[in-house]
Amino acid sequence: MRATPIILLILIVCLPLGVLAWLGQRLESDERTVIEQRFRGLLTAQLKDIDQIMIGHFANTQRELRRLARLDSLETTDIRTVLRKAPLVRQILVYSPNGDVLHPNPAAQLNSGEREFLLRAEDLVFDRDVFYAAGGRRRISHKEALPKNSPAGRMSREPATELEADKDDASVSPRDRSADQSAKVAGNSLSFEGWYTWYQNRGVHLIYWQRHASGHVVGLLVER
Repeated sequence: MRATPIILLILIVCLPLGVLAWLGQRLESDERTVIEQRFRGLLTAQLKDIDQIMIGHFANTQRELRRLARLDSLETTDIRTVLRKAPLVRQILVYSPNGDVLHPNPAAQLNSGEREFLLRAEDLVFDRDVFYAAGGRRRISHKEALPKNSPAGRMSREPATELEADKDDASVSPRDRSADQSAKVAGNSLSFEGWYTWYQNRGVHLIYWQRHASGHVVGLLVER
């Protein structure tokens, strides 16, 4: 009989304390959740602001690259002049509608920058990755060697003799190789454009490409 009052006393004291502890823990958890949600919302808002800044930056960059890639002339001297006046661009790559490398031309006299670019990017250039990204569909053979005076001094990839698609048809969509490409109107001619990501020595390089209505493909290697 004497144990009953003691048990009741313990229940009267401990039960409210337990309820208070549970409520305190619940309030703390709810407050933590609210703080996390507020922090997540603030972080999301900041990321959206940064995203808009980056979108604006790339839009401005692409607008300038689009202007440079139009190339009024495909002469080597004129291309070099454009490159000298474009600090945003490290090198310019030009393909003919048939996939031939027009610039830097390994069979022509190269300057130091062009020679270095071909040495570093031989696979990129002669495998015609950018050309394919821009919608090129020609079959390429891999048996023609570079001229002996070329900087690479190794195997080139000869232009094919068979076309899989008409390169003079500007309506051909280049969606097969790039997800970023879009159609842009430059004057009265329709050009396709997009981005190609090139990985070299664990470094990431961006190449803006543009396919002209004539079928020529121009790639601009952006300065990192």
